[in-house]
Amino acid sequence: MRNASVAEWIVSRFTSKERATSIVGDFVELESQKGAMWFWLSIAGVLLSLCWRRVLALAVVLYMSGWTYAHFQMMLFGIHSRHHPMEVWVEALLMLAFVGILLWIMLVYGAISYGIRDRATQMTLLWAVLMTSIIFFWLKPTVLAACLALALILAWSSMSNLENRRAMLVLTTTTAAGVVSGFVAAYVGGHYQNFVNPGPLGPKELAAHPSIVWGHICLLLAVVWNTTTVYSRMHGRTTRNTLAEGS
Repeated sequence: MRNASVAEWIVSRFTSKERATSIVGDFVELESQKGAMWFWLSIAGVLLSLCWRRVLALAVVLYMSGWTYAHFQMMLFGIHSRHHPMEVWVEALLMLAFVGILLWIMLVYGAISYGIRDRATQMTLLWAVLMTSIIFFWLKPTVLAACLALALILAWSSMSNLENRRAMLVLTTTTAAGVVSGFVAAYVGGHYQNFVNPGPLGPKELAAHPSIVWGHICLLLAVVWNTTTVYSRMHGRTTRNTLAEGS
C-alpha cells in the first residue's frame, strides 16, 4: 500500500486526484502477480504519457523566451531601431516587452500542451499578437490607436461568457505570477551581479565571473518554470470546474 500511496501522489501531480487513484488502483491489482519492478515501470510509462507534451512545451518555451527577448529588445532599443524611446517611455516599454514575452511563453506552452483549439490558448494568441503589434509599431499613432481599441474590444468580449472569463482568468493570473517572478529574478540577479562585480560589466568581467551568466540563466529558468506551472495549474482548475458544471 505504501507503493500505491507514493505512486498515486506522483501521478496526481500531472492529472486529477480521481484519475490518479483509478490508474494506480488498476496497477495495484496486478502488482502481486507481476512484481514491484513492473509496477514502477508501468507508473513511469503513465507519467511519460501524461507529461511528454509539457516537457516538450517547456523545452520550446525556453528557446522562445530567449528569442522573443532578443527581438523585442532589438526592436525597441537595438541598432536596427529607427527611433529610440525617450527616457520617460523606457520603463513602460520594457514592461510591455516583458508582458509580451510572457504571453508568447504562455501561447507556445498552451498550444503544445492543450492544443490550439483550447480557449485559453486562443485568448493568449489574440493578446500576444496585439501586444507584439504595440511593441513593433509603438511610434505609429494610427496603429497604436487601433491596437488600443482592439484591446478594449477584446477585453469586453472576454467577459461575454463563462468560458471566455475562465480563459481570461488563466491568462491574467499567469501574467501576474510571471511579472512578480520576473521582478524577483531581476532584483536577485541585479544584487548578485553587483556583489560579484560592483563595477561596469563587459566581456572581460563576464569571462572572469561566469557565475553571473549562469545565475541569470538559472533565474530565467525559474521565471519560465513558474509561469508555465501557474498556467498549467490554473488551466487544470478551470477545466475541472467546467467539466463539473457540465455533468
